Amino acid sequence: MNKASKIVMLGLAGLMAATSLNVTAHASEPAKDKMAKEMVVANEIKISGHAKAVLSDVRGARFALFDGQTDAAMDLVKKARGIFNEKLAKFAIKFGENKGFGAPIDRSILFSEGFKPTPAHAAVIGKAGVLAQHGKTSDAVKMMKAADIELDVKYALLPISKSVASLDKAIIDINAGNFYEANMVLKSIETSVVVEEFEETAVPKQGYELKEIL
Repeated sequence: MNKASKIVMLGLAGLMAATSLNVTAHASEPAKDKMAKEMVVANEIKISGHAKAVLSDVRGARFALFDGQTDAAMDLVKKARGIFNEKLAKFAIKFGENKGFGAPIDRSILFSEGFKPTPAHAAVIGKAGVLAQHGKTSDAVKMMKAADIELDVKYALLPISKSVASLDKAIIDINAGNFYEANMVLKSIETSVVVEEFEETAVPKQGYELKEIL
């Protein structure tokens, strides 16, 4: 099972536990509709390790700065900056209202708010969990949808332009010896992750030319 499936498995595990206890699982507050919000079929949003690698390098750079290893911090920041290339651009999704582009980091599956699972759903959710364990998350979602199990599929997205600008600023700050400022700008990348909730009626365009993004 790939890393991108871990949060899915956690979500499905939660669904199964909630059903066995016959309790309601609530999704977090849905993202506000911004125009006619794009909606998505879960299996069409592809997730790569690129954005996760950026966050890992950023976190490592912050630890290095804290330990006084400024050269190591610079190497990690430059490494993270280099990830924003054509390969990552192939996974980019456009935000609404001209707010730029995001790179998918992970996804989660939860019961829709207000949906109450019943014991009758337990068998289907159990089978869906087995499918997800074998990397067939899309089939698991389809199976539950077919059984009238209401789900929210949410994606964590890393804003691309903001992250690039922050990494460029961190490089300048480290070169200038402004390590506190560099740490703060790197922290802003970690806290910039956006959670978007999509529905299953349309597929958003994924993948752009890098020159369209930056």
